[in-house]
Amino acid sequence: MSTWKLNFDSEESVASSTLISLFIEVEIKDVKMEDILDVDVLFLAIQEQGYLPLFTCSCGNFSCGGYYVKVSHLDGGICFSDRYKPVDNPSEADLIEPFECELSWKELYLVASEVYDKLIEISKSYPSYEIGCGAFGEDVLNKIDRYELLLKELRNRFND
Repeated sequence: MSTWKLNFDSEESVASSTLISLFIEVEIKDVKMEDILDVDVLFLAIQEQGYLPLFTCSCGNFSCGGYYVKVSHLDGGICFSDRYKPVDNPSEADLIEPFECELSWKELYLVASEVYDKLIEISKSYPSYEIGCGAFGEDVLNKIDRYELLLKELRNRFND
């Protein structure tokens, strides 16, 4: 099993006077992943499997420079594997680079909680602002209640 290291940076966005741009860099097995983590897709991976657009361009537009990662749910956790081109309906033919990282449900919970806590911290510092992934990303703060429910669901997976 491997853990992720998250590096957070945020700033007031050039796109809007009420948007905070959040940049989350991820290191997996001491290798810095290209592009930034898409918060919404991280939480989506708790419930969904398949090719997910987990990393996006720092501008916040996936088609500009992100990539898909294959997500598989296991009995004891989750597996993130391989980088795939940002095309419609990616398949094995769209492989860019192989890699694999398994996280237990508890490790995924810790990663997702760290992201959630950062969103809460930023929202308290900027109470009337939206928070987007990347310079021009869509607001993820409007889904904070959903993220909280997904964290509870995730915690139940390793507490049962």
